[in-house]
Amino acid sequence: MVAAGTLATVLAACGGGGAGDATRRERSSPASSAPTTRASIPALADGTIPWVDETAREEDFQIAPPPRRAPGPDTRPCLAAQLEAVLPAWLPKGDTDHGTPRSPARGLIGLVRLTNVSKRKCSLQGEVPTTLFAGTKPVPVRATHAINDEGRQRVTVVAPGEVATLRLDWSAPYCGRSLTDQELHIELPHDGGTLRSPVREASQPACTSSETHPDLASVLSASAFDVLPAPTPSDPTYDPVIVTVDPPAVPPVAGQELRYAVTLANPTGADIALNPCPGYVEERFSTGSAIVEPVNERSLRRLNCRTRSAIPAGRSLRFEMRTDVPRSLSAGRELTITWRLLARGFHARGTAHQGTFTVTAA
Repeated sequence: MVAAGTLATVLAACGGGGAGDATRRERSSPASSAPTTRASIPALADGTIPWVDETAREEDFQIAPPPRRAPGPDTRPCLAAQLEAVLPAWLPKGDTDHGTPRSPARGLIGLVRLTNVSKRKCSLQGEVPTTLFAGTKPVPVRATHAINDEGRQRVTVVAPGEVATLRLDWSAPYCGRSLTDQELHIELPHDGGTLRSPVREASQPACTSSETHPDLASVLSASAFDVLPAPTPSDPTYDPVIVTVDPPAVPPVAGQELRYAVTLANPTGADIALNPCPGYVEERFSTGSAIVEPVNERSLRRLNCRTRSAIPAGRSLRFEMRTDVPRSLSAGRELTITWRLLARGFHARGTAHQGTFTVTAA
């Protein structure tokens, strides 16, 4: 077994790959994985609970956002003088739940907080040109603020003392010089002026290409304004669970299926009910280069809880996992898979609720 948390287990690139079409026919579709089919999903020979292909959605595990405040006839567009803005920190993509940081090679996400410090409510709407500065000079990255029609029409009303947000995505690779003293210049819509937002914890995406090419495509993209997400009530149900990831015995093969296993251990003296059935986030990542596209994929699925209703006290359950190896993964490249437990109202904390392994493609 591989201990929970981040670890790298590089397997020799030899032997056969994943299963082919015959294996894929064994998969259970979401329709066939209804509770009435319990008898048709027996445990594997070693007692492992078989995998079922049941996709999930982000909203299945989220608390409903607060109702959006409607603008009134006296609501005017926000002016820069009415707002104070700050970006607390850049977060590696895939780390928006504040768990263990992932590799910044995937790019960064920033959530700017805009507080209405005036005595009047105001509104924010439309596209937002945003420029990143390091000291007094703009950072040499391409900036975009293209948003869809829904984002263009959405109005975010900010009452006095309330906070709105602006999400920024900074894609990798950034191969320029190290950046400190970062500040964002946000051009408010409707001639609201330029709002300056300091970045408290400066960072930058990793350079996954040659250092001699600082002009490679690094893009800073601004979204539409939105309301501050409501605090998510913490569900302590799965806090005691310890995740252990068991990597595959054979190296992955591009375009084929890879099987591994995940064990959920319950170290407490009481059963942990699997109701509602939790899900998991699986991330597949492989570093790119100037000539090779990176792999950066993410999927959400539910565990197979059809034959077990709880993790028994002091015991564990082992779940089979299957994933498709990206067709672009050539022989010799390393593929990192990160698995993280996901449940409604539950925040994965640290390494106890996730596991990572790295394998080399055959």
